[in-house]
Amino acid sequence: MTVHRQAVRYGVGEMYGLDLASLPAGKVRQLSSLNHKKTPCPFKSHGSTRTQTMCSKKGGVCSLRQYANFVDGRVEALKLPIIWH
Repeated sequence: MTVHRQAVRYGVGEMYGLDLASLPAGKVRQLSSLNHKKTPCPFKSHGSTRTQTMCSKKGGVCSLRQYANFVDGRVEALKLPIIWH
């Protein structure tokens, strides 16, 4: 049996430096509720609280990635995220 893709679209690849495709739904909801201006950027912060840089991207979205929506309802991440730190 062949399963066909219905559509390929771009969506969130990483949130606050975490790969969205590998996160459980609860963690995605938790990250989605954070205030990005009060959350350290994992790429621009350097360990100590004196050198932390807060996230500047609304929603903490670090990158985009292609996702395939399948006719049977599955969604699958394609390729690696496109990063724009």
